[in-house]
Amino acid sequence: MRDAPPFRRWRRAAPNALFVILAALAAVVLLYLARAMTFWQDEWGSIMFDGGPLDVLRPVNEHWSTIPLLMYRATFAIVGLHSYVPYIAQVIALHLISVAAAYVLVRSRGGWIVATLACIPLFFLGSGSENLFWAFQTGFVGSVAFGLWALVLLERSGRASAAGAAIVLFASVMSSGMGLFFVVAAIGRTLLDPVARPRAVAIVPPAIAYTAWYLTVGHDPVTQSGHLAGVVAVAAFVARGVGHAVGAFSGLGLVPRGNVLAVAAFGTAALATGWAVVTSRRPPALAAGALLAIVAMYTVIGVVRAELESDFATRSRYVYVAAFLLVIAVADWLPLLRDYAGGQSRGRVGLVALLSVVLVVATAANAVAFGPIRARFARNADLTRAYVELAMSTRGAGWVDPDSVLPGMPRLPILIATVERFGSPLHDDLVPAVARDPGQKAREDALLRMVGSGFRIEPGIGEATSLPLILVKVDGANGTWDDACLTLSDAGPYASATVAVPSGSRLRIAASDEGNASAVLGHLRSPSRRVDLELKKGARIDVLVPDIGDGSTWTVRLDLPGVAGTIRVCRVERR
Repeated sequence: MRDAPPFRRWRRAAPNALFVILAALAAVVLLYLARAMTFWQDEWGSIMFDGGPLDVLRPVNEHWSTIPLLMYRATFAIVGLHSYVPYIAQVIALHLISVAAAYVLVRSRGGWIVATLACIPLFFLGSGSENLFWAFQTGFVGSVAFGLWALVLLERSGRASAAGAAIVLFASVMSSGMGLFFVVAAIGRTLLDPVARPRAVAIVPPAIAYTAWYLTVGHDPVTQSGHLAGVVAVAAFVARGVGHAVGAFSGLGLVPRGNVLAVAAFGTAALATGWAVVTSRRPPALAAGALLAIVAMYTVIGVVRAELESDFATRSRYVYVAAFLLVIAVADWLPLLRDYAGGQSRGRVGLVALLSVVLVVATAANAVAFGPIRARFARNADLTRAYVELAMSTRGAGWVDPDSVLPGMPRLPILIATVERFGSPLHDDLVPAVARDPGQKAREDALLRMVGSGFRIEPGIGEATSLPLILVKVDGANGTWDDACLTLSDAGPYASATVAVPSGSRLRIAASDEGNASAVLGHLRSPSRRVDLELKKGARIDVLVPDIGDGSTWTVRLDLPGVAGTIRVCRVERR
């Protein structure tokens, strides 16, 4: 007896129900974890964007970012700065779309149970959560989402699927440069598989479109450093990047020399995949394309980033992209592994056990990785709110340095005008008040940023009158204090002296010998704003302490590691 059509449809849909439930759970968890985030750094460029329609084609940090720019501006037109939740919800929605595409690709090779389990570490991708706590990353996540669905469509025959693959692959490269690496994956998937080879035509339109964009508006600027890295630097960058991505996602990086083992595992998998492509009747073309895309990603990034001071090879944002490619690469090997195991029950049990261990470890590693990345973005959000709070409460104050701003933010007059017109991240009704309270540390950091050049070094010229100086402590040196001046000698490798002075004070430092030192400023907590001091024999240096107009006391710590001779520190007033 045939099943009734409704029952048949339910039976087909039922295996996917668990995936849908996990997706809903992931959405709730990720929104909860990201609830306290707010606008930070590069995304202020999207907020302040006021160009014409053609300006959405201009590169953003070297990426073609038309789609994320349009999304950001459309959301800003509705929400303004009143709430960050709609912005972060977009990136989480794109993330879930990415996981859904990975689920479809894995399910076609391993069944719905394997696909559901494989997606758990992707749903809660802590190792790549820089892309989940920062709404600006709709570009990267969008490229992954569109790129993966292009790979799904390339699995299917027919002109409609090929056309759809071309469209979503075009959307992938329009979201960020990460889309290029899904073009690479698509090339491997089609050209290395005789059955799918005719569908490679779908790659041509997005490739032509990106080339045209790059030649017209996308090539300026090419790099942040002004030149391209050499072969050795790029090769080292690729090794670090691959090792970190594989190690961070799989959990292998938690063991000693785990990243080295991760590079070895990746290299072994790449060689095995190449051999299987040449010798197998069912070549793992998707795995080959995915692994090639990971190498291409770190190679291209290394060419323009390898010689920068910060190590971009270990950035979480790239782990996010690599993680999806790694999962679909492993999935593409499943049919071959089943064939190799054959009817041997031991082989099948061993394979299941190995994959189960990898799944458990990867899930645990990604859950743990959420903590430090979320904490970093929470600190960024606190600093943004504290800075906005201070900017609005001290507007027009003489001590505020309008040229000292947080990275990516507009100058203070423009920031104040923007907040007055479009709302404030301080009053996000969708976020509990306790979660959006900047806290004292963030307020201190914002204050130290806002005083700008109010904390600076000047030559200690002219006669001066000594004023009372409060000594807090001396560490690692001998010190004598006479209420007005502090004399230090025999400074060790960790020598420091901490004093307390009123706002607007001037500390005059004279050394009997040459040396390098630094002055570190604090207000209500431990000093944290640093300026370097170059001590010269017989010369005097004045350290200016900001005057914020409330008569409050500042703490200044002088770090004097191994400075020879004697150093005299006085609080003075110029005559």
